Amino acid sequence: MKIIIATPLYPPEIETLSFYIKSLAAKLCKKHEVTIVAYASTAEKIPGVKLITISKRQPLLMRFLRYLFALLETSKHADIIYVQNSVTAGLPAIIVKFFRKIPVILNFAENEAWKRATQLQFTSQSPENFLKKPKSSSKIRFIIFLQKFVSNHASQITVSSDASAKLLSSVYHVPSTHIKINYNPPENQQILPFKTNPVQHQIIAIGRLVEWAHIPEIIYTVNSLKQKFPDIKLLIAGEGPQENKLKQIVTDLNLSKYIIFLGRISKAENWYLRKISHTHIHLYDSIHENFPDTIISSFSAGIPVIINNSIEADEIISDEENGFTVNLKNEKELSKKITFLFNDDNLKNKIINNANKILNAKFSWESHLKTLNNIFESGYGK
Repeated sequence: MKIIIATPLYPPEIETLSFYIKSLAAKLCKKHEVTIVAYASTAEKIPGVKLITISKRQPLLMRFLRYLFALLETSKHADIIYVQNSVTAGLPAIIVKFFRKIPVILNFAENEAWKRATQLQFTSQSPENFLKKPKSSSKIRFIIFLQKFVSNHASQITVSSDASAKLLSSVYHVPSTHIKINYNPPENQQILPFKTNPVQHQIIAIGRLVEWAHIPEIIYTVNSLKQKFPDIKLLIAGEGPQENKLKQIVTDLNLSKYIIFLGRISKAENWYLRKISHTHIHLYDSIHENFPDTIISSFSAGIPVIINNSIEADEIISDEENGFTVNLKNEKELSKKITFLFNDDNLKNKIINNANKILNAKFSWESHLKTLNNIFESGYGK
């Protein structure tokens, strides 16, 4: 097949999507003829893959039109377009679909409207609550409109979790028959130039510091555990509107010795933290842009995960089998689960081993490519 991958990001940009596209294209080109159309000022070439780049150093309208014309030209003899976002690449792809009558598969990798709204501090709500009643700028509302338009005109949509599929159906009213779950494979593991050993009683929490993350409860839990485990450490990586409030809680409780705010960290630092820590607490009680990728990364790094039981986590976590589910609002329950992991190496090792089995069976590149090839070759309606 002749496949076009339309993407807003591409290496050397250091983003999860960039690394995914590079790995995906290198694997797909063994079976298909692959062309990448990307917004990129500089780009890394992939052997066997044709690459067309549109410079980001142009005015918005100019680069949009150049991207659209590049897709139109490239799609003359293409069989399918696999597009990686629902706005800057998604809208041109849908326009091309109308002209060329070829299927467009949308990978709904992230919710751009919600992501921008949180970055600009327009909202601290979870994605589903924000999208149902968006209170934001006209620009953000326009992005929501585009996301809904592109989602409803794509031939098929792939998502990385069952909960994301339900979100698309409930908020954007996309028919469930047009949505296919295709779990993301783990990112390529960072090869560290030195040996790492987990730090005893060290916990990591990674993500945006927003109102609906359960960071205060985790802080209070560390406060209750510090006498039982005097060397306990909580490393919080990320930025967000709640940062000053959280730091004040730590100061008020005199926990600066036990809790460290790292701010925004690189992908290499993110991987290093997972490799040297004892436990990863998944912060959110709701579906967000990186679910379930952050959990899969911890599986890959060999670190136990504790996740809130209000998430539809059963598609990934079986309690006390390959991780822990817990009500993060219940400090006593969270404290109990952390204590289990700190005190029982056999339990910890069982969870890590079982997580690795799930990783290989459900979240492998082999499984991801099989699902994707089935979608490509099934001839979804144009």
